[in-house]
Amino acid sequence: MSAPVNPTDSENLETAFDIALVPEPLHTEDPLDQGDAYLAALAGVHESRNEALRAFRNASRSDIDLGDLERIFKAGNKTVAMGMLQSRRRITYGPDHALDADHRTMYWDTSKTYLDMLVCVGGDVGLAPLIPSLDSHHNFSFAVDLSDSRRVFTAKKIKLGFDRTGCMMWIGRTGPKEDSWLAFVPREYVEAVAEGATGEMDEQPPNPNPSKVSSSLTQVQQRQVRMFLAHCFEHFHHRGITVTDPYPDVTNDMEYRSATNIFCISSGTRGLVPNFGR
Repeated sequence: MSAPVNPTDSENLETAFDIALVPEPLHTEDPLDQGDAYLAALAGVHESRNEALRAFRNASRSDIDLGDLERIFKAGNKTVAMGMLQSRRRITYGPDHALDADHRTMYWDTSKTYLDMLVCVGGDVGLAPLIPSLDSHHNFSFAVDLSDSRRVFTAKKIKLGFDRTGCMMWIGRTGPKEDSWLAFVPREYVEAVAEGATGEMDEQPPNPNPSKVSSSLTQVQQRQVRMFLAHCFEHFHHRGITVTDPYPDVTNDMEYRSATNIFCISSGTRGLVPNFGR
């Protein structure tokens, strides 16, 4: 293969070059991903992707303010910009580069979304994430279903802010078929969130192998939750549910099942639809 040394040269001199010398990331007709180009710049074009990633993770990291990047861009300082690519940078920003979600210049359009998953974690004790933030919502429904309460919360990339091991219980779905979970978290977590320490709590990494650690409550704990919910349904007279003993011995099947008639109630009505299993 040959290429002109200078396309504007009248003599159009050509010189040969070996195609094997072309960097591997350039062996494609598709445009390069910016990440691939950056990794190649860090580790060299002849290194494997794993070597490039290792070089990236081992590189020292420094902070740079978004305002400084803005000044470099406006000044057109390409030399400084290219030099910054040789090291890891974490972009920080101050109040001048942040707007509140309800700012008058913000316009939110949720008609289209590319979110794979949305997880809402309550900021206090209760079921607030499940309840619409409206004074009246006639189409709201929630299907309580405790027949599959042994289900394990396996979302790998979610930061809940607390250790999910042995503290979660699937309780059903909302009208749009959104899975809902009860989480019994340490009191310290609730107190920290109440004091506004959500950022610090969010730094806790999720379990690297969630599929190997059960997030569900024990059978005894699940039965205690069922009895509590049965008491709540009885309190607001939902579908004739009664409780004869609010604190039965949940390790005794006969005593546990005879303490309430909720296990005999069939589902099928709009609103709160209980399916409590056993």
